[in-house]
Amino acid sequence: MGWLHISIAIIYTMSILFKSSVCELTQDDKDILLKYHNRERANVLVPPLKWSKKLEKIAQISAKKCHAVGSGRNGPYGENLAGYDVVNAWHLTKIWGFQRIYYNCAQNKCVDGPCSDYVQIVWRNTTLVGCASAICNGHVETPFFACEYYPPGRIPGQRPY
Repeated sequence: MGWLHISIAIIYTMSILFKSSVCELTQDDKDILLKYHNRERANVLVPPLKWSKKLEKIAQISAKKCHAVGSGRNGPYGENLAGYDVVNAWHLTKIWGFQRIYYNCAQNKCVDGPCSDYVQIVWRNTTLVGCASAICNGHVETPFFACEYYPPGRIPGQRPY
């Protein structure tokens, strides 16, 4: 094989390794995520969410960007992101669920730790959720997750429930 062929083969291989790729959520994953969201919401007496295919598609776009920090707003949608240390959908629910202990309802703020993902999950006015995942460059073993919400939560000065 000539140098040109070897160079093209290397470039092709590197392009495969360093792009995000789709890591489709199974129906079981989606069921776990929706059930978890609705369990957290039931704990604070807010109505359950419904799964949105449209938000799932938007979440897929967000997940494929592989950015651990979102803008906080995704147009007319709320957004939760997690990755690299998250093994699967069930594990993700445990990580976001743990944030519950940091939300101080009386002060309406996070105390001693992060809770913004939890606040979005239990936001009373939110009615729809859609989630997706992707495998990101350098992190072949674990997926990157994104969940999108409509209407968005975490509105400054307002309480989630």
